[in-house]
Amino acid sequence: MVIQIAADLGFVAACATGCFFLIAASLRFTAARRSARLETLSSNAYGLYLVHYTFVVWLQYALLTAALFAVVKAAVGVGGTLVSNLIVVLAAQRVPFGALLIGAPRRAAATT
Repeated sequence: MVIQIAADLGFVAACATGCFFLIAASLRFTAARRSARLETLSSNAYGLYLVHYTFVVWLQYALLTAALFAVVKAAVGVGGTLVSNLIVVLAAQRVPFGALLIGAPRRAAATT
């Protein structure tokens, strides 16, 4: 019983250490560079979060009977969800109520 508790605590510590390592490596190697594509995802993150579930479930269901490798299904699912989400969020931000609901990026006010 003591060995099982020690193993469980060791697993928790290893998972936490791995998460902190991933965060530290990401900050060290990618935080210094800016990417326009990642900035688009960052500025539309809330809208992407709101609508992603529909596309994830739909694409998983559509790929259920496809005779593909799991890696290919995952790539199609992630890519299709990302593209579909961006299209819907960017289209919704053009509608006044959609922009209010999703939180469109603020545009600079015109000065005269």
